[in-house]
Order: sequence, then structure tokens, then C-alpha cells
Amino acid sequence: MAVSKLVKFLFVENLEADGIRHLAEGLQAYVELSRDWNGRIDTAYPLIVAFSREAVEARTVEGYQAKGWHILHTDPEEATMDGTDGFGAGCHVVGAGCGR
Repeated sequence: MAVSKLVKFLFVENLEADGIRHLAEGLQAYVELSRDWNGRIDTAYPLIVAFSREAVEARTVEGYQAKGWHILHTDPEEATMDGTDGFGAGCHVVGAGCGR
């Protein structure tokens, strides 16, 4: 049986309430999908979360990833986009995981 190899993408246009809500809904859908995952890497659906340049900026991949993880682990009201929170600006979150 052939297994469909897919990558899930979640694009977040801004970090206003609607953008954060879109992120939360996308992550919730991904978690729901992962409930049926058999744990095998060859059936995984990686999730890539990307934020628009208008929402955040990054000068390095590391800065982009750091900001993404910061957003996931912080109250959205406390996250800053100017780098003053010590995490640098930008966001790219890659999570491994789910499939059927």
C-alpha cells in the first residue's frame, strides 16, 4: 500500500488576535491529526509554520526559529516583534510528527 507523503503548512499573516487564533486553530488541527499517527517516521506529516515578513522579520534562520518557539511558549500579548524580548525578530517553526 502506498502512503501519501505530505508536508503540512500553516501560514500566519500577522500576530494580531486573528493571526494568533489562526495559529491556534492550525495547531489544534495538527494535534487532532497526530492522534491517529502510528509513530513511524515514514508515515509522518511534518508541520511547517511560517509567519509573514510583515508579522516578523529575521536576519538568520536561527533568529526566525527562536522567535517562532518564543511565540509558541509565550502569552501572545507579551511577544515583541522588535527583538527587545531577547529572542530576535522572525519566526519559522518546524515540528515533526503526525501521519496516518
